[in-house]
Amino acid sequence: MVQVQSTANLTGEEISDIAYSQPPIPSSGLGLVTEVLIYILTVVCAIIIALRVYVKTWSSEASQGWRVNDYLAVIGFLPFIPASVLGALAVHYGIGSTDAYLNKFEMREFLEVRGMEYLILYELTYYASSSLTKFAIAVTILHICVEKRYVYIMYGLMGVMIATNGVCLIWLFVNCVPFATYWNPKLGHCKSEDGFMNLSYIGTAVQVASDWTCAITPFFIVYSLQMPKRVKLSVVAILGLGVVASVAALMRIVSYKYIDVRAYPKDHFLSQGRLLFWSLLESAFAIIACSLPSLKLFGGCIARSMNRSTNNISGGAVGSPKYHSMD
Repeated sequence: MVQVQSTANLTGEEISDIAYSQPPIPSSGLGLVTEVLIYILTVVCAIIIALRVYVKTWSSEASQGWRVNDYLAVIGFLPFIPASVLGALAVHYGIGSTDAYLNKFEMREFLEVRGMEYLILYELTYYASSSLTKFAIAVTILHICVEKRYVYIMYGLMGVMIATNGVCLIWLFVNCVPFATYWNPKLGHCKSEDGFMNLSYIGTAVQVASDWTCAITPFFIVYSLQMPKRVKLSVVAILGLGVVASVAALMRIVSYKYIDVRAYPKDHFLSQGRLLFWSLLESAFAIIACSLPSLKLFGGCIARSMNRSTNNISGGAVGSPKYHSMD
């Protein structure tokens, strides 16, 4: 049996020096599954964002130009790229692996320091990507629907997200000094040992609320439109990807209790891997759901249907909301 080297008698600086000298290990179990998904979903998201840029810049639909939601969608994808890199690095330093697997490595505790560093940095970049994508979806809803109740909901949602993100970001950087104390506790001091977990609960709760709001609201909008059933079903299918993202966000918050090492000391890095897995699905499907309707294949069909719907509304339909084209 391998004798695992301990960090107990080392300083924070010594732990860092040894940890950064460790080569990556093969990903295992959930970590391996997550790594494969990272590669697949990053490529898919990149293709869809590239198509969005093409549609809004060079296609026949480009005459209307770029709007705020287009910029937000593209900017929201940019942090997803380093998040994917950090996620892939995290699984090669133990995230998503069981204790039985990690115990095979003599330098396990040092590998775990690196794994937690990459995971925490992943969380920051993932959250930035996810938040910007939610803003893009909210602005899109504001653009296609001007009915006051939906406008109030979207502005309220964006206000809550801005306030929550600001508070969480400030607390994150003042709670542990230096910041690296989050993954290497001997480097400094944290005001609250549970600070990162508490912030994660708050931030994810807002993400869950925003996910479900952004996912469900368009269904009510589409339901009220006068468009062919086939077109309506295709739109609902696209919007359904937003529900997948919402379910992933919900599973993420459910998984948080298992990363409390005091209550669940076994397979801690496997529990951390579940958070990585669900956050990956949430952010990727949100990016896809945000950009698919803007592509010509779907956008042109939706725009024509909405134009017909607008004409019908102006011709005397009663009680239907007012909408603009998604393009």
